[in-house]
Amino acid sequence: MDMRFIIAAVLILSALPVLGLPRAALVKDPAMTPDGLRAAEALGEAFSPFYEIKEIDFDALVSLDRKDADAVLIAEGGRLPLESAASVERFAKAGGDIAALRAPLWKNPCVKGPEGYEPLEEYRKKALDTKPDTVFFDGSSAEGWKRSFSEKEKNAAVSVSEYRGRKCLDVALENLSNYDTLSLRADRPFSRGENVLEIVASGTEETNQLVVEIGERDGSRWMAVVPLSEEWQRHYVHLRQFGRWSGGENRGFPGDMPRLSEAAYISVGLALTHVPAVGEGPRHYRIAGIGASVAGERHTPLLGASALPDLDALSPSWKAFVCRGVKTVRTDPAQRIAPQADLPLPSSVWALNPRQQGGGYNKGRDWRYINLLEARGPKGEFRGTPAALKAHFSGDFAGSVFLSFAPADMKWYCRREVKQVIGRAAEAMARGVFLLDGGSDYYTCFPDMQPLGGARIVNVSDTPRDVECSIAADGRTVFYRRLRAEPGRLYDFSLPLEADKSRETLVSASLSAEGKEIDRAENALAFRNKTEKRFVTMENGHFMLDGRVWKPWGVNYMPSSGAGNDKEYFNNYLADYSYDPVVVERDFQKLKEIGFNSINIFVFTGYAADMNLLDMLRLADNYGGKAVLSLRPGSPFDTVSESAEELIPLLRLAEDATVYSYDVAWEPSWGDVGNK
Repeated sequence: MDMRFIIAAVLILSALPVLGLPRAALVKDPAMTPDGLRAAEALGEAFSPFYEIKEIDFDALVSLDRKDADAVLIAEGGRLPLESAASVERFAKAGGDIAALRAPLWKNPCVKGPEGYEPLEEYRKKALDTKPDTVFFDGSSAEGWKRSFSEKEKNAAVSVSEYRGRKCLDVALENLSNYDTLSLRADRPFSRGENVLEIVASGTEETNQLVVEIGERDGSRWMAVVPLSEEWQRHYVHLRQFGRWSGGENRGFPGDMPRLSEAAYISVGLALTHVPAVGEGPRHYRIAGIGASVAGERHTPLLGASALPDLDALSPSWKAFVCRGVKTVRTDPAQRIAPQADLPLPSSVWALNPRQQGGGYNKGRDWRYINLLEARGPKGEFRGTPAALKAHFSGDFAGSVFLSFAPADMKWYCRREVKQVIGRAAEAMARGVFLLDGGSDYYTCFPDMQPLGGARIVNVSDTPRDVECSIAADGRTVFYRRLRAEPGRLYDFSLPLEADKSRETLVSASLSAEGKEIDRAENALAFRNKTEKRFVTMENGHFMLDGRVWKPWGVNYMPSSGAGNDKEYFNNYLADYSYDPVVVERDFQKLKEIGFNSINIFVFTGYAADMNLLDMLRLADNYGGKAVLSLRPGSPFDTVSESAEELIPLLRLAEDATVYSYDVAWEPSWGDVGNK
């Protein structure tokens, strides 16, 4: 067998020389809860064999610099000072490592007041009775509010009432199923250069978020989301925190934001496109005031609550969710950082949003994501990932490792079994050598294509590491190499694979140090050569399958790994860097359990050659599903320089029985009056 051996090196700037153990700053402050302080002791104990520990308080965290430490250890992640957001982000961008318990960070933050650090909610209460520069709505009348809703929505009760001492617009939705909003016309009330929108609102346990929209006269629509609680809260939203949703010719360029002076209306309400966590069902919220101001000192702490850094796996709070119906929490069987073990069940289980892991070779990601723990339901069904490690080789956080534990039960972190897992993760963080990815370059390909097996290894630490790498197909080693992994370098090995084209082959990459396996990445390799093809046909206006009427029940499908992820990962989910068959198969299993038999999916011309559409169609077929496929670009509403027609022969779609229809205009927007 011909073998190709490639070594690529990429430099990461190392901020510090190697002097003994790396240094870790352990956050301990009197403002922390007693359980938080005990969890900090447990965290320091778990890290102490691998790091030189120094305790710091909140003030020191706010001024933390990369030269002060190699890692920062945070036991009560959700209760950090908002003022620390900038320093923690700078620390990560300088290559500093972050380990956090009770993630996400700043979920229930504190701010520094005259008498020390106090909960943000207490600060909010003090801000509640302040006045905006310009009042738009004072809660005293429902006149002028216009309701917009989808055809699925039921009745809504909109009235003026008094709630907890304030007159307010009281909105009770009988059954939210898509979107239901209220808008009030703006007759140029803003003329002072206002750049902060102020909203006094309350919700319920279920209605814990609110969508706010500014619609401009040019047709552009700008959206933001604010959190709600049962208590009245004043929210400050800077105009730069609004994102353009649609409309407005030549709008949405970098740095663009809504202009209150050009506002045609302001809208509030619920839309599952923007607040999916609110979910369907009866919902209730109240608005006691809307206004705007020029940003000043009083806005700073609360604006910080809405502008937290995007540290995937760590922040903001929508990077995680509450797990319900959890029966067991255990170490993830696919990882090699901690031994396989069932852990005590936390009283409150939070999980991190699903992310792409390392299975598959040369996938174009500059980071490695490893699920450390998994939560399972009563029947063994997957519920979520309560803990994960993310190592960054390049990009904004080059050299930084994030270690995130999401359960909110602080006493749980003091349990012996949990401390052992944290300690193993601390060892992996200090070692800093990981498989960036490994396995086969294709998950599914055609029989006349030559797949490769490979592994990419990175060292994000400051110390050379002696490791061994092997690649195997169905347990048979096809490649082995010893190497010294130098700091800041990437090592890339690959070779052609010989595989049985009539069945799946498990392709794995393994990394070992000192005789122990420290990392593994693997995937199934399959060939799209199915001979028995069950096409959906048309007969007398009906879809037909196997001689019987077939009715599609399905959804517009996008993998769950896109939740709370960057837009490119969300939209380009069939690109190599975004696609993960483990996530997709888990999603398809759930869709089958619900009773769906059809999915609507799309593929862009630039990513079709990655062949991940083939794998998605194979997995859909395995779970009894058919697919409607949108080829992009290809909408008759767009002017494009390339044709999506090339995808049909490239992916041999005419021969693929899983695809039963093409979508030529996915969710078309008719635009403004001129376009209509």
